[in-house]
Amino acid sequence: MKTITVIGAWNTDILCHADNRFQTGDSIIGDIRSYPGGVGRNVFVNLARLNDHVRFLTLAPPRQKSIRHLSSFDVRIRRKKGPSPRYVAIHDRRGELIAAINDMVLFESATIDDFGDITDLMDSSDALVFDANLSEDCLWDLIMITQEKTLFADAVSTEKLGRFIPLLGELDYLKINQIEADALKTACGIDELNKIAKSYDIGLIVTSGDDPVILYSEGKTYQHEVYPTKGPLYSNGAGDAFFAGFIHGTMKGFHPRKALAFGAFLARMTLRVRQADNPTIDQHTITSFEEVYQDV
Repeated sequence: MKTITVIGAWNTDILCHADNRFQTGDSIIGDIRSYPGGVGRNVFVNLARLNDHVRFLTLAPPRQKSIRHLSSFDVRIRRKKGPSPRYVAIHDRRGELIAAINDMVLFESATIDDFGDITDLMDSSDALVFDANLSEDCLWDLIMITQEKTLFADAVSTEKLGRFIPLLGELDYLKINQIEADALKTACGIDELNKIAKSYDIGLIVTSGDDPVILYSEGKTYQHEVYPTKGPLYSNGAGDAFFAGFIHGTMKGFHPRKALAFGAFLARMTLRVRQADNPTIDQHTITSFEEVYQDV
């Protein structure tokens, strides 16, 4: 079984869901709930529940207990002084994200030295997953010490996407949404994603709400329709679940279209729950997916 190491962020999600339409300058009735979250953490948890051999390397303040929910998984925590990371998101009554603020100073200020000696961890990994909550210098140093590994990266947001621009040629896959895709075109000065993928020899994975998920890789374009979901939808964590599914499929040798489909399948499951990960996802989910997957 191949070994995957996720290096990235966790945080406390503070999720606000409106009951009615928003009106500028006014407050509305809704509910506010807190859950564990964070891009790196979400990707890791989904992979762990699929029974992949996966480790999570992250940072936490001294005596921080908010990460203890991960104690049953293979988590390597390095202690660093700083505020506990938080993410506040406001969703409309349909569950779509309106706006969000992330307070990730703990990770923004991180250096590679904060992670200690990770030589053995890197050497024993077949693939590494990074999220852009880490600083550009930290990401650069981490990625530069990897050799002959499959490297996956999540842009996180348009604001943080730029941290991966100098590293595009080093990555194997970068996941972006449609807004981030437009920002990537501007940053690269290239107006087509397939040209960017070819120029940097990278796989670009693009999500866009209800539109098909797309992979631009090695001069080819693959896509798969998203799976329909009924009832209330909660977008928080769906993109991370998708990325975990794509990573799982890729490392298992799935055809690119099938890896996209499996990611879409996990995203659909995550859209059904308020928190950033669906606890019913497990290795049996793979069997359920195989029963409905059609390579079209």
